[in-house]
Amino acid sequence: MAKFYFSSIFILFFSFGFSQNFSYLNASTANADEYPVDKDTNIYMCQADRLSKTDKNFNVIWSNIYNGRSFTNLLLSKTGSVYFLSGPVNSIVTSPVVANSFGKINPNGSLAWIKPISGLMATVSGSVYPGSGDCRNIYLDAGNNLIITGNMNGIGPSPNNSTSYILKCDTNGLPLKFKTFKLTYGQDLVILNDSAGVYKLLGTGPILSATLFMIHSYSDVTDNFVNYKSFGISWGSGPTATYWKFFRSKLRSSIFYVSARVTTTITDYNAVVKITDNAQVKWTAPLYSSGMSYYITNETMEEDNKGNVLASISCGGSCPSFTSAILKIDSNGVRDPFFITMLKGYAVGSSFPPQIPKHSPRTIYANNYYFDIWGYAFPNNPLTIQKFNSSMILPCGSAIPSGTNGVGASAVPILYTATIVPVSSFTLGTTSVTVSPSSFSVNPNFCTVLGINGIDISFNDNLIFPNPSNDKIYFRNEMEKVEVFDVNGKNIKNNFNASSMDVSDLQNGIYFIRVKTDRGEFNKKFIKE
Repeated sequence: MAKFYFSSIFILFFSFGFSQNFSYLNASTANADEYPVDKDTNIYMCQADRLSKTDKNFNVIWSNIYNGRSFTNLLLSKTGSVYFLSGPVNSIVTSPVVANSFGKINPNGSLAWIKPISGLMATVSGSVYPGSGDCRNIYLDAGNNLIITGNMNGIGPSPNNSTSYILKCDTNGLPLKFKTFKLTYGQDLVILNDSAGVYKLLGTGPILSATLFMIHSYSDVTDNFVNYKSFGISWGSGPTATYWKFFRSKLRSSIFYVSARVTTTITDYNAVVKITDNAQVKWTAPLYSSGMSYYITNETMEEDNKGNVLASISCGGSCPSFTSAILKIDSNGVRDPFFITMLKGYAVGSSFPPQIPKHSPRTIYANNYYFDIWGYAFPNNPLTIQKFNSSMILPCGSAIPSGTNGVGASAVPILYTATIVPVSSFTLGTTSVTVSPSSFSVNPNFCTVLGINGIDISFNDNLIFPNPSNDKIYFRNEMEKVEVFDVNGKNIKNNFNASSMDVSDLQNGIYFIRVKTDRGEFNKKFIKE
């Protein structure tokens, strides 16, 4: 008996310790184009209609083609099942796929079920309305129910001119509740979080010279709206956000991010905005580099276990120096003053939108990052991957300076009344998908494919000490060149052949130090106290 108790305590202790060290691996946010990672650090990857499971070293566990369905969002449960949103396969990787179905994949990769939102029939006041809306987000609530949200952009009139919906199902796909809403600012509805039967929802719509984002609180118990909060995003000269993407935080359910694009007559500006579920704007970080006359975000963003954000940028053919890049933003909204270029010189094709290689920054666990490349003008089998760490040392490319722009976000005190459209009955249709094994492999060194040798990124650990410092910093080895930049990317200090540097003349604050060594260039954030 004593042995049994000891074994049980050991197992509980081990499990508890693991979950504490890697608690964010138990969180699955279902952000668009995000690859979830389970507590065993297995990675779930999707490229169009292919879904693959690999271990943390990218050894393939299983890989399948789900014919005709292109995955947009993956939601990983603690049991190993994967819930998903999907849409029709789109051959142009930069054109967003609009999801119109949701489903479940078993732990072994087989398809459990799939339901099309286009097959939904809703009865309102005796009239039957065929649904053809989209699926914006999928969420697993505290009651272990699947919640799907989206737009009511159906064939023919929607029920009472409703704009948005919430669909609740159990984990076997059995529909439990369907609610439609008529919201002035409720387009592209997504769920932020839930507590005690109250769901916080995010919707959007244009207002004056800004795009308004409204946070709704809907009670699933009393079937009414509790309160409203709002914030707006705009460019200094007035244009509204023409495109936005929602990202739920892995670390805190009360935090989310919006990646927004604002278009002027001259250029496009992008920014990442960090917001709370009470519509408090924490910070706005522009994604911009001087000299970029036209560029688009590649719709991808990742948050690591320390709250750092990695956002990807893709240039639409007008940028001579690069095709795509990654920018790092820390948890306080401080940007690395450089974009790290990953691809250069790739043809964008003759069609519009430009067909550039699709890339995304990813987080595996702790301080282990990688990015993957697939799509037009680049082979998607094997999938090409480059690993790196938070120092942002990417041997595949150089750096270009980031810049500032006038994209801003702030709370907007607007209150209004939203309408719930009563649905007396509804049914969901069914669909079938052919699943077949996919021959799939991963090339774990993208830079080798380009013929560029990698560098030792572990060399960057403890490169600068002490950090923070108020008078002097030291380097592990003598550096060929040391450059100090402020948070705006301005070069304010240089040293050559240095083993230390006097920083007593710097004002207190955050700086970025770039060192050149015989092993390559390294970037470090430094705090002057």
